[in-house]
Amino acid sequence: GISYDPQQLLADAKDMAGNDTEINAMIKRTEQEIKEFARATKGVVGGAEIFLGRVDSRSYNLYTFRFWGNELAEVGVVGDGDTDLDLYIYDQNGDLVVRDIDYGDTCYCAWVPSRTSVYIVKVVNLGNVYNNFTLATN
Repeated sequence: GISYDPQQLLADAKDMAGNDTEINAMIKRTEQEIKEFARATKGVVGGAEIFLGRVDSRSYNLYTFRFWGNELAEVGVVGDGDTDLDLYIYDQNGDLVVRDIDYGDTCYCAWVPSRTSVYIVKVVNLGNVYNNFTLATN
């Protein structure tokens, strides 16, 4: 399977870069940015998450994440290209906070929670077949 682990991706990039100094410098900068990002206290409490999901046709999946207050919160979804996916973010009271409902299966939502709280992420498949997707948070 495909690995979305940043460290593995960078290791693979190093292997492919060989002696290309420009690419290797970019890899080194990215490694430093990852270290700085890991120390940051924004997004999901406990750190960013990336995972693979599958949403059935004409259905939806729900996920819950606890996001830090007063910090940028981000959720992105990239589908397999087969159907239209929509993304909705609700607060713990069930009130809609933000949504991405355009055509296609690439979705992105960002907001700044007023306080540290649980949010519900809803991935909706509007198509007639299932859609395998990747979901990522900051």
